[in-house]
Amino acid sequence: SLAMLARENNFHVAMATVPLDAWWTNPGAARIFRENPQALSLLVHGNDHLHGELARSFRNGERNNLGWQALKRIESLERRAGVCVDRVMAPPHGVCAPEMFEALRVCGYEGVTTNRWSLWQHNPPAQLPAASGLQPADLLGGGLPVINRFRFKSSIGHSETVMAAVLHQPVIPYGHHQDFADGLAHVHAAIEKVNSLGAVRWMSMRQILETNFEHRVESGTFHIRMFSSRIKLTPPAAITAVQIEPVPFSGGQPQRFEINWPNGKTVATIGVPSTIPTGVDLEIREVAAPAPAVKAIRPAFQSTFMYLRRLVSETRDRLRI
Repeated sequence: SLAMLARENNFHVAMATVPLDAWWTNPGAARIFRENPQALSLLVHGNDHLHGELARSFRNGERNNLGWQALKRIESLERRAGVCVDRVMAPPHGVCAPEMFEALRVCGYEGVTTNRWSLWQHNPPAQLPAASGLQPADLLGGGLPVINRFRFKSSIGHSETVMAAVLHQPVIPYGHHQDFADGLAHVHAAIEKVNSLGAVRWMSMRQILETNFEHRVESGTFHIRMFSSRIKLTPPAAITAVQIEPVPFSGGQPQRFEINWPNGKTVATIGVPSTIPTGVDLEIREVAAPAPAVKAIRPAFQSTFMYLRRLVSETRDRLRI
């Protein structure tokens, strides 16, 4: 029903899925996602969905291990169910410690989405970049894009929609499963508000990040500010060079990027123009640091506890229906 509603009313729904739950997938549910990629997509929701999971204290290397285990579980889900999951993290309860942003970036996540109040719980505004909340994304942890979202049932949800549009930011209303318990009236209201803004393109989180950049053209050079670790674009036909510009007031940004086009590529440095062939599709991505080694994540008994906890939670939610 949701997929049909999305097709008929021009919107997209990205569902956060817990990697721990990837051990089994309902075939009918997986088929709906495969058949409706323009309406439905998936993203990552923590690892075990513990309270404040990405804001806990960790020993050295444990943050990377958590990020890696979540991706391994997601890769298993993709293989068995034939679905695609965007490498975007929606932290459980929205909270994420500053050190975790860097770990997620190193592990290969392309972004994080949370609301500003949850972000501020462990990242006080005074410690964030000066333009935090005013640009298409905050670059934290050395360059991981963190994109704001807002509760569609909030009393200020409509104001948040307009503010994001004015600031040329992605417009991401969100909710939890209980927000759908009283029907879809609030969903319809949020959709109508967004669609009333004009020419709106609804996308998955992956597509949002692939197009999350600013640009200007000057003397045949396409100047880009990237608010993502990977973007896709087709420059105008007269463009012969691309120059990646630094993002002002950011929390850190990678300095080297790879520009790829059909049958070719080059490495680019911030502030230096790179020659490209004319009229080609480009993919520009951060040159990633070497991946850390994967270690044992946790003792077997602790993993068993996580499964039992999730089983109890799932039973509780089903009994409430």
